[in-house]
Amino acid sequence: MISKLKKGGFNKYIILILSVLILVVLSINFHFYMQEKYATAPEDEYERIKYYAVQCYASEGFYPPSLDYLVENYNLVLKEDQFLYFYDAFSSNIMPDIMITEAFDNKESILDQEQQR
Repeated sequence: MISKLKKGGFNKYIILILSVLILVVLSINFHFYMQEKYATAPEDEYERIKYYAVQCYASEGFYPPSLDYLVENYNLVLKEDQFLYFYDAFSSNIMPDIMITEAFDNKESILDQEQQR
């Protein structure tokens, strides 16, 4: 054991442990960075739905009458657990009104919370 310490064996273990710790810290930071980068905001969801609506207009000559039309014909996937969608198609040749807000995380509504107070 003493001969290993004299020859630098102890330093190799310290370097190995530090290297592993650095890799762990970097991988955790990378994970959080990717979560923030790809977190979907209502603005991103709006742009995605608008893109599908414009694609429908370009290929079929009319804006989709509802979000269901985009889901059925263009394979749009709605994140209904994250967002509330408002889609109002006034006319087939006018861009529809699209509004998206974040959904509540909790199951209780605001009214239920107020009644409990």
